[in-house]
Amino acid sequence: MPDDIRTPVLPFPRTVAHPLNAVLLGALLVGSAAAYDTLPDRIPVHFGFDGTPDRWADRSMFSWMVLPFIALFVSAVTYGSAWFIGRRPGSMNMPDRKRYEALPLSAQRQVAAVVQRSVCWLTVFIVAAMTAAQWGAWHVAVGRSDGLPPWSLALVILLIVSSPLTTVYLVLRTGNLVNRLSKPPA
Repeated sequence: MPDDIRTPVLPFPRTVAHPLNAVLLGALLVGSAAAYDTLPDRIPVHFGFDGTPDRWADRSMFSWMVLPFIALFVSAVTYGSAWFIGRRPGSMNMPDRKRYEALPLSAQRQVAAVVQRSVCWLTVFIVAAMTAAQWGAWHVAVGRSDGLPPWSLALVILLIVSSPLTTVYLVLRTGNLVNRLSKPPA
């Protein structure tokens, strides 16, 4: 049967990123909720580049849980995007789009699987950065440090830098895969 829209939907890729994302999100949400009662009346809600708090707010469940809920929302959006890519691989924007669109649907789905996995790993980096930031904010809030602890700040910076690097890797990898799949078999 030739490739067409009736070809089965690409199954969601199996990757270690899924349990990592679940553990990180669970730790962020449950840990933040559990830590709420230990917070003082004023909590840091924003930090400068050097890790010192530059905005404070009165303690409220909303002000404390905003970062965990943003992480949950970002995870839902990125996983939703990965799911959508598997259903409609032609919807992706990519380098040399004409060459990609000329691929049979089965080959487009191979490329889509790479993108799906990469999006799931990108989510790990984002949620890990938010978890480190929240944990560091708790340290500042309860007086254990004046700014984000060095490990927290370093992890946040590392994970923020790794996100664009992951995107560059994805662009290069998918471009190479499209080129390889578009060559006739030898």
